[in-house]
Amino acid sequence: MDYYNDTIIGTYTPNGIITVPMAGHTFAQAVGSKQIPFSQFPKFGAFVLRKKAIQQPNGISENTTTPHLTITPNPSTGIFSINNAGDITSSVIFNILGEKVYEFDSSTYQTRYEIDLSSLPKGIYFLRFIKGNTLQSTKIIIQ
Repeated sequence: MDYYNDTIIGTYTPNGIITVPMAGHTFAQAVGSKQIPFSQFPKFGAFVLRKKAIQQPNGISENTTTPHLTITPNPSTGIFSINNAGDITSSVIFNILGEKVYEFDSSTYQTRYEIDLSSLPKGIYFLRFIKGNTLQSTKIIIQ
């Protein structure tokens, strides 16, 4: 409930278990609201797991920044332009659950792509692509 200030840092272990404490969390007031946030903890909590940027053995690093690539307009109603995309070699769009919802052919090395996601529900999606030697992702929003 406080995305930018309530963080927990840990290490994934081979047993596949991630332990998240369900007490002691902070809450941010919603933008434009005067109500005090209501907590569902400890019965319910929603969490975002992020992988730290590391250099992979194959020379591809994972990164959440997207230098020089722009997506406009963002947010939009589902029609997006991806600009400065000349060296994108792979591109997939995932929903917030990590399910692939769209893939477009970026093997033509165009500098601009027009994608139509207007048939998808409103929400947050992630464009994941390989640009140069870097695996990158960026958030796109359908309103």
